[in-house]
Amino acid sequence: MDKRIIKTKKVIYSSLNKILLKKEIGDISITELCESAQISRKTFYLHYSSIYDVIEEQFSILDEDIETRIISFKKCISGDENVCFQNIIIEEMLKKEQLICGLSLQKNDSLLKSQYCQKQIDIIARLLMEKFEIKKDQSILYSNFIVTTIWTCLRNWMINNKDIPLEELKEFIFQFIHNGCGSLKRNKILR
Repeated sequence: MDKRIIKTKKVIYSSLNKILLKKEIGDISITELCESAQISRKTFYLHYSSIYDVIEEQFSILDEDIETRIISFKKCISGDENVCFQNIIIEEMLKKEQLICGLSLQKNDSLLKSQYCQKQIDIIARLLMEKFEIKKDQSILYSNFIVTTIWTCLRNWMINNKDIPLEELKEFIFQFIHNGCGSLKRNKILR
């Protein structure tokens, strides 16, 4: 992809994510987004047909990044694939913290939030089944715990504790998930 297109899309992502922290999706106009991104409406429509397309593309990239990293790792430095698996998911999702925070703060579009959460749960559950050979029911339970924990922690962080550095939040989420689930191989619930 052309570097100019990549740069334009990143500016659109960033601008939309910042606006999502302050406004409901339905109240955001293309004009407002374009002004914030300092691009023309023509440029926006060259790449997208709606604000929802921008959100969808960001989540598609996130899901691809998670899948690529999980599939590509052969052996973890720590030797514990569970720790690596959890860390990959947390790291990748926190790269999109503004998007996830913005969506989690939406009051009027809970269906949209649910769709993206469910999509992430499904992808992570599939990766658990493939990588760790965990049964479908247990994979869904585990991935649901991870995704909802991250979304909830990010939402609460945005509302109440924004002064806590993102790295501290990442460590808290990792410890919470790791302690809550334990090791995939040792956890009786996930056998």
